[in-house]
Amino acid sequence: MSSGRAPRLERLFLALLFLVALGLRAYRIGQPSLSEDEAAKWDAIQQYRHGHFAGVNCSHPMLMKMMAWGSLDMGEHYNRWALAHGAHGLPLEAWLRLPIVLFGAATAVVLFLLARQMIGLLGAWLAAVFWAVSPLSVALNRELKEESLFVFFTLLSFYCYNRAKQAPSDAESKRWFTFAGIAFGLDMASYYLGITQLGLIVLIWHVANRVAIPSRQMGPYFRRLVVVMGLTFMLFNPVILAPKNLEAMLRYSEEKTIQHRGYLMEGRVYLNNALTTPYGLPWYFYVWVLGVKTPLPILAAALAGILLLFRERNSLISIFLRVTMTFWFVPYTLAGSKWIRYVAIVLPSLYLAGGWAIEKLWSWSRPRLGTRVWRTAMAATLVTAVAWPLASAATWLPYDRLYVNALGGGRASVGWFFPPDEVYDLGVREAVKYVCRVAPPGALLAGSDPMGIGFYTHLFGRKDLKVVPLFDPQYKIRPGDYLLIADSRRYFETDSLIDLIEKIRRPAVTVRHDGLATAKVYRF
Repeated sequence: MSSGRAPRLERLFLALLFLVALGLRAYRIGQPSLSEDEAAKWDAIQQYRHGHFAGVNCSHPMLMKMMAWGSLDMGEHYNRWALAHGAHGLPLEAWLRLPIVLFGAATAVVLFLLARQMIGLLGAWLAAVFWAVSPLSVALNRELKEESLFVFFTLLSFYCYNRAKQAPSDAESKRWFTFAGIAFGLDMASYYLGITQLGLIVLIWHVANRVAIPSRQMGPYFRRLVVVMGLTFMLFNPVILAPKNLEAMLRYSEEKTIQHRGYLMEGRVYLNNALTTPYGLPWYFYVWVLGVKTPLPILAAALAGILLLFRERNSLISIFLRVTMTFWFVPYTLAGSKWIRYVAIVLPSLYLAGGWAIEKLWSWSRPRLGTRVWRTAMAATLVTAVAWPLASAATWLPYDRLYVNALGGGRASVGWFFPPDEVYDLGVREAVKYVCRVAPPGALLAGSDPMGIGFYTHLFGRKDLKVVPLFDPQYKIRPGDYLLIADSRRYFETDSLIDLIEKIRRPAVTVRHDGLATAKVYRF
């Protein structure tokens, strides 16, 4: 293949990969109800619109909310135009999630570019394809949560830093260190833990230099990188300088803002708070998440790649995977607070390991098998590795978060393992719509997702309804009240109450997704 044709084919592949990833993430993106966290972002945007920034949803930086605000404004303009011209508009939920969809799809491209710095073309392609089509990464990129931006900017930061360390000249190295500083600043403006990723990549190259992998020394450029990172962070997250915001963040870190506790896993409610470390959810939580929510071909390839780490210890890819998996996976495993979305930062390393393993299999088997047998075997391997997860993602849409592989029991186990993350307020919109249709003026609606319920009562024009948290110790059920019950929102404060209600009452309406009861409305 000519040197000029290869880059064109590579760009074409990346364009097609982005479109496939975008299609999977954008398909009926407005269909799932807004979760409590997403409704909180919508509420923050409303406060931004009125000029209130400090102390608003301050546990998370501004960047994602500003993106969602811009997308929402664009969507409102488009929907008005569509209404006037007889075209189809998009639901508000879709516009809010659109920035995450775009960055999630673009992550496949950045992962490919990063992988090409450490492994061959085949392994890099496969790692990027795994991110693009795996149901778990697709599901995480369909939620208005900061982890998707965190992954994108972390990988982009690593790519820029690697370019600087491997640059052929001081001038080019300086330029890429500056780009790395911008990317790290955006990483922090997306997710406050982004600052830890600079330490990881410095450690990776420290280990690489000790095994004689050549690179440029940072010298005076490290100070420049840190300054650029800090300026970028403050530019895109200026509220960090507000005393009110710092005070609110301190209260959040001390868990003084938590109103309920508990995570339902396999029928049992566990503690799920950072201050309960090392207790709380079982240590194997993330192992089990990856085991039952990763398509089996990717899981097998990733495990083979992890075994390769013990065989090839001194390559850059091996060092990268050992450091990132150790410092990403181990702390999250030991932490008392666990959520499936936290595993997003581990997935690129998992997919890199899988792509690397298949690439090694390709090289190892070629001289050992006859040409015809080798081509047939590798074609079957590649088709299985790509088509299987693609088919899984496509057939579970638009509820990829419910995906369970054959190891976990498939569709028979939907919603059993991790309801707070899998169900994640599915059905709230439909349940609230029912209440808004039948409830008399001024009725009370109690539920464990007051933010999401309040969003939909306003959306359906029932601002007269009073929404109260079911977990509020002051709340007492009265005749005429409506209760919205969901297993995904079982807490220690409500577990016994929900069991009692389900024994003595029949729901007025039950909302189902993929055969799973996701929300129930009870009338008293």
